[in-house]
Amino acid sequence: MTDEFHIEEINPDEIPSGMGREYWDVSDFIENECYEEKYYNGAERLIPAEIRDEIKSIDFSKIRKDNRTNSNADIRSILLPKNWKKGQDVGEFKGSELDFFKNKVGMEVQFRQATNLIHDVLKLQKGYSKGKLVAGIIITFDEKVGIYNQAGQDSSFQNLDRWIREFRDVITFEIPLWSIGIKP
Repeated sequence: MTDEFHIEEINPDEIPSGMGREYWDVSDFIENECYEEKYYNGAERLIPAEIRDEIKSIDFSKIRKDNRTNSNADIRSILLPKNWKKGQDVGEFKGSELDFFKNKVGMEVQFRQATNLIHDVLKLQKGYSKGKLVAGIIITFDEKVGIYNQAGQDSSFQNLDRWIREFRDVITFEIPLWSIGIKP
């Protein structure tokens, strides 16, 4: 896969603090055969090229979609050998450990309830606000994958985007975030 645009690297220290409500930058959905992606708050410029390239090199078509346990195990088996660390704590609250962490980029992998996406965004935002993260990544399924709970509200790439747009005016959302939705 080749990028159709050039991504300019910038120093995160040059970005003014307090960009949350005054600064709102969202890319269009970008789609390929295996996943969809969307960038918020300049993530395409702030996530180091090494991290972006590493994530884009994942063959998401090989992630098992039969159940969440297998999906998580597949992601873990790809990231841990690439020196992603588990359990980096970004807050002083229960459940503030990140799924994965590398080079000041936090990653959450969410294949469960949509409400867990909210927790993941807030956790990443907390790490960013405390200076522990320069950006965050959330990997979830496209809503067409169809692993749904009884209420039909499992996490999805589309639910994440709807939630961020709905609450961006009431919750400070400054973290540069890259969301990825794995296709069926």
